[in-house]
Amino acid sequence: MKIILTHIKGLRKIGPRLIRFGFFGGVTTLCSFFLLPLLYQLGMGLEITFCISTVLSITLSHSLQRFFVFYSKAPYFQEYCKFFGSALGISLYSYVLLKTAVMTEILGTNILYINIVVVTITALTSFSVHSLFTFKKW
Repeated sequence: MKIILTHIKGLRKIGPRLIRFGFFGGVTTLCSFFLLPLLYQLGMGLEITFCISTVLSITLSHSLQRFFVFYSKAPYFQEYCKFFGSALGISLYSYVLLKTAVMTEILGTNILYINIVVVTITALTSFSVHSLFTFKKW
């Protein structure tokens, strides 16, 4: 068990903070990608599935970012509330960007290209918000 913990703590040293943020954000995204359809297939309604999936994804993201990226030692619940609020705000921001890009046909009509741009902008915004607000060491 001690060997496993040593390897897990070693993940904290993967490159600069922005690289770790991207890596663990990718882990969270991958988990979220499978969580929503899995819960939906269990017979829950779409709205309930979406809510549960969102809360679980934000919670996983907070835990990974707290331990592996920002090394936070702040009170957990207070920091989680800030993270949750920020994540919801960033999700709304992402939706508005996506909707605006699709409606105005920025980058053509290929949703894949639009989504790549929106995800990139959202990820950089998320990193900035969490660096400057959520995990800010006062």
